[in-house]
Amino acid sequence: VEHLKLPDPQVITLDFPELEGYLLDPAAVLRAFPAITLTPAELAVRLDLALTQPDQKKALNELLAEFRLGEYDSRQGARIAEAMVEIPASVRQLFEQIDQSSRPYWKI
Repeated sequence: VEHLKLPDPQVITLDFPELEGYLLDPAAVLRAFPAITLTPAELAVRLDLALTQPDQKKALNELLAEFRLGEYDSRQGARIAEAMVEIPASVRQLFEQIDQSSRPYWKI
């Protein structure tokens, strides 16, 4: 990213390589997909392992496939996000920064 020479306000460093890392919330996944029959503790162990991997989308895809819930896509991600009790602060900050940065381009 440094080679792009973007101004600091236009650069955000996230905790995970993909936004899907923020969706690896066991309680939200179980609320979004009640057909997943793992206990919260079992799912937490599995998702914690996925957090250490470079491809969180793959981990979600494998989980959904195991329980025959289809392939992971943006709709599945939205279901998990809607089931979250609290949006992580860093994700909220990301979208607030996008909102602030885009305001000069609004044509209202």
